Amino acid sequence: MNRPFLLLPLLLTSLAWCADKPAKQAKKPELDINAMAYAGQYHWGDWVEKDFPFFSSVLDARDSGEGFPKDNLTPRGLILNLGHDLWACFDTDLLRIACIWQGKGVTPVALATGSYHLAGQKTKDGQDSLPKPDGKVWLANGIYPGWQVLKSPVDRPSFTDPRDPAPSKDEVGRGPLDAKVGVFIGVDVTDMGLVLHYQIGGVDIREQVIGLIDGTQLSPRVYRRLLVSPHRSNLVLIEGTGPFVKKALRPEAESTQTIWRPIGDHALVIFPATDSRIECLTDYHALNDNGEQDGTSMGASGPIEKGYSFKPPTEILWPQTLTTKAKLSDKKGEAYVLDDIPLPLDNPWKRSIRLADIAFFKDKPGTAAAVTLDGDVWLISGLSGDLQEVKWKRFASGLHEPMSICIRPGSAGVSPAASEASNTQAGRLRSQEEIFVYDRNGIWKLRDTNNDGEADVYEMFCNRFSQTAETREFPNSMKLAPDGSFVISKGGQQGTTLGKDNGTVIRVAPDGKSYAVIGYGLRQPFVGVNPKTGLVTASDQEGNYTPTT
Repeated sequence: MNRPFLLLPLLLTSLAWCADKPAKQAKKPELDINAMAYAGQYHWGDWVEKDFPFFSSVLDARDSGEGFPKDNLTPRGLILNLGHDLWACFDTDLLRIACIWQGKGVTPVALATGSYHLAGQKTKDGQDSLPKPDGKVWLANGIYPGWQVLKSPVDRPSFTDPRDPAPSKDEVGRGPLDAKVGVFIGVDVTDMGLVLHYQIGGVDIREQVIGLIDGTQLSPRVYRRLLVSPHRSNLVLIEGTGPFVKKALRPEAESTQTIWRPIGDHALVIFPATDSRIECLTDYHALNDNGEQDGTSMGASGPIEKGYSFKPPTEILWPQTLTTKAKLSDKKGEAYVLDDIPLPLDNPWKRSIRLADIAFFKDKPGTAAAVTLDGDVWLISGLSGDLQEVKWKRFASGLHEPMSICIRPGSAGVSPAASEASNTQAGRLRSQEEIFVYDRNGIWKLRDTNNDGEADVYEMFCNRFSQTAETREFPNSMKLAPDGSFVISKGGQQGTTLGKDNGTVIRVAPDGKSYAVIGYGLRQPFVGVNPKTGLVTASDQEGNYTPTT
């Protein structure tokens, strides 16, 4: 059966956070999950899911207390869930551990977290009411690169921000480091946990941040496990500073060539130039006010195994595929009709599904990918025919309030020689359609390398443009252009400081290596791109007394 239809998922929970009054529960004899969700009577689980290793957030650690940096604000942060109530924030712009703490995670004042259980909850303008570490801070770094290249092992690193200033000189959201200095590549979900992947001066670095408690320790510990590729320059890791943290370096092997030394209140790890790969651990645990270890052991877990593995996980996080049944329109002979497709709100994870955007695969008719405001990506099939079995499979999570998703042929942006290799296995993989999501971190390319239906590589395709911590600098929209480039738009409301790229429309090159601003001075722009001509249009929101859309 072929019928024209406009996909209209029941965005009940998405509408709930902006509605003045929740709708009343529909009176039906059978259980109506969608109606219950809209009425606020369906109880979701926690926004932060315990069994997922990270989520993305702004983190404001500027008032962590005496002895900590006063400028420690992270517009682009990956919050690493280490277990045992231990957390770490990795700054993807400055490639630093911005903060390590023990507690409940972050305060739920962002748009997604604040409105998840409280419909209608908004955020305040500016940068004065932002998510903060909810607990006791152990260690922190200020606004400077977490890694640096030194001329010699005895040189001192810099504790200043090397990036070009924003229009407001005190704005820390200046974008990433120069690509020659450092590049954030992405995160891998592996069989040994989450692995951060980045480069310093062209040197490849992999890192695991691990929370651990064993029976011999009096307090939980956090380890940074580092794998540093051979390098011709001297590298330094600035571990951080803080009054309650004991810092120590524990090499895993006698061949590890590292130097630990303090400078002032900071602990450093020096990696002299070497032709060998270096693997080492850094170790942190909390001290009480008397300089002693806190309390007693909270339990036990196994030791950290030696050796790295970059294999995808063997266990699936979300094995269930959910099915919903559409209610078809009874109208006949219309140019288009509206078919209601329920969301799988009754799911094993008690996860709200507030869809923000949807994109269709061209090589898989009736199949799409959808993204939610809360950072999840779902694969949807069965979007053709009578829509009586629409299947939903959770694909990715942890993204920072994304509102747009695109699907692009895999050969876009690669060289002609690579495209000609389509008969090879690598060429066939390259020609497959790829999923891109735009959030506050940048544009991610989500990859499923072992074909188990879940993303295991979160590749940072492009974050060259800047992002402030302003609550209204939303990642508004992204569209694919005919040449394989992406056009994105960024929120422009600035309540505290003036950033570099707020309120702009930006074209990102097909390879993600560069970008250009093609429009500016907008409030909350959303873009459209003609799929044949590439013509870009932008619809601004609420500016110049235009009524609310």
